[in-house]
Amino acid sequence: MKMLLFLLPLTLSVVESSILDTTQLERISFGSKTYLISKILVDNFQAAQQFCNNFGAYVAEVDTEGEFQLLQAFQRFYPEIQNLYISGSDAASENTWVHQRTGAEVGFLRWTTGQPSNTWGNENCLELTLADASGMNDMKCIYPERPIRILCEKDASSNF
Repeated sequence: MKMLLFLLPLTLSVVESSILDTTQLERISFGSKTYLISKILVDNFQAAQQFCNNFGAYVAEVDTEGEFQLLQAFQRFYPEIQNLYISGSDAASENTWVHQRTGAEVGFLRWTTGQPSNTWGNENCLELTLADASGMNDMKCIYPERPIRILCEKDASSNF
C-alpha cells in the first residue's frame, strides 16, 4: 500500500537516506494498530525510535501470537527485508525484556533457533528476523556493521 508523497527532514543517523519520503514506506493494519516498515536502514535503536517518533509512532511492540504471525507474514512479503528493529531490551537486567517506550515487561517472545544468545555480551535489543526458522533475535542496540530497517506501530485511527 502506497501513501501520498510527503517529505520531512530527517534528523537521525540513517544509512540510506537523509530525506524521509513516505512513498518509500510499506504499511499494514491489524485490529486497532497500523504498522510501517521503513525503507531506510539505521544502525542503532535510538535512531529507530526517532524515526518512528517522526510519525507519531513508536518502535513496534509485539504483544500476542496473532500479532507476531501477522508481522512475520508482512515481513515475508518483502523478501529483501530479513531483519527489523522491534521494541524490547534487557540492558537493565539480563533476560528480563522490557519495552523501551513504557518500561513494561515484554509479554510475548518467540525466539528463533538458539536465541537469545547474547553473543557479543551486549545484545540487549530485539529484532524480528526471518533467519533460522524466523522469530525474534537479541542484537546489539548500536550495530554499525549491520544496519537494518525499522518496524513502527501506531493506532490505526491516525495516519502515517
